[in-house]
Amino acid sequence: MNPNGLNDKSPSPELNSGAVACLPSKDVFSSYIFSTSNRSLSKYGERLLMEVISVAQEYTYDAALGINKLNFSQKYQEKFAVIDIPVKNLLNVDDTTNYTKAKEAAVELMKIYHTVEAPVLDENGNPKTYSDGSPQYQFCSFHLLDRVTVNHKPGIVSVKLGEETWSQILDMGKGYTRYNLLTAKSLDDVVAIRLFQIMSNTTAPLYFSLERIKGILGLKDKYVSNAPGFIRRVIEPAEKEIREKCPFEVVHELVYEKTAGKGRPAIVGLTFSKILKPMLVRNPQDVLDAHLLNVLFKNFGFDDRGIRSNLKLFVELKEKGVDVLDFLLGIEDKAKQAYSPQGYAIKSLQNLLNGSSSHLKRRSVSLPPSAKPITESEASSEKENLSPVRRKGRTGGRLDVKSAEEFENSGLEEL
Repeated sequence: MNPNGLNDKSPSPELNSGAVACLPSKDVFSSYIFSTSNRSLSKYGERLLMEVISVAQEYTYDAALGINKLNFSQKYQEKFAVIDIPVKNLLNVDDTTNYTKAKEAAVELMKIYHTVEAPVLDENGNPKTYSDGSPQYQFCSFHLLDRVTVNHKPGIVSVKLGEETWSQILDMGKGYTRYNLLTAKSLDDVVAIRLFQIMSNTTAPLYFSLERIKGILGLKDKYVSNAPGFIRRVIEPAEKEIREKCPFEVVHELVYEKTAGKGRPAIVGLTFSKILKPMLVRNPQDVLDAHLLNVLFKNFGFDDRGIRSNLKLFVELKEKGVDVLDFLLGIEDKAKQAYSPQGYAIKSLQNLLNGSSSHLKRRSVSLPPSAKPITESEASSEKENLSPVRRKGRTGGRLDVKSAEEFENSGLEEL
């Protein structure tokens, strides 16, 4: 469809052994630096950015861990790609013809830039070093998008982005967030969208200093010396919408300045926590991936009643970021030797949920030489259950951080 774009039908890259065939159709893996970057966008701008990331990840397998990344320069002759997004994907259900919003979203994203500090390479592609042998680094800044056209093709927003932006979108080296795209797009409050993205894939509370969370939301110069007003007018309405529309709630706890003086201490930060809602699901297809259901039926012999009776277990594992499909494929041979393959599978999944499974299957991930592997004993000591796909050399919650403060210089700034 587009010789330099992302809508052609050229073959996908081959999978490594044990890799999952595709990512969940409604879930988006977003680089954590994108989720926590400083920006001030409308809900339409956020939707356009989510759509761009969603389409980009279709051209990599297991994007959250950087496995099987597509080599941009080998696939495309030019150093850019074009993504086509239907305008209706950005608009409300009752407002699918207002292209003005799509145009405004395009202009907003054109103002966003990202910064990269990377090694300096010579003409042969080898890193340059100083006389003492230390590597040379250079600072570069790129616009997030090179060009956006609306309605050049009827009903389509065409987004042009370069190789640098592509690499940043798929760079999960500092952690990632995983959220449901359709739920995120149903939110009207842009602060609710950001909080939903950040909190979706974590089980541990996340702390943000007051200045940091204001910067993330593009409100750094507002509510100066008025923390109660910021919380009442910005944070609480967003938490209310998440409570009404999402499968979990987000609640905050105030963090005060430690002082020995008299009077009320100042608010210096917020700790956000996620609370799951009890779920009543009649149709397993509403919450489970079709590929997973197929494996449960055909490989393990589950019937519809068996899946429904254990649906809560499957959902809890999914909420904790566990790749249930990958885990089941790893124990399939042993399950078939058991008296009841279904019972063996359920018991193994329960052990996994409780953090006592020995069937945990790992994938190899390309990491920097300084990375230190996590031992099994260290992993089991975590308070929160981790996904069976574990990042080596990192600790903490599902975002691989115990504090969001380390992403102060995220690389994405408001222009």
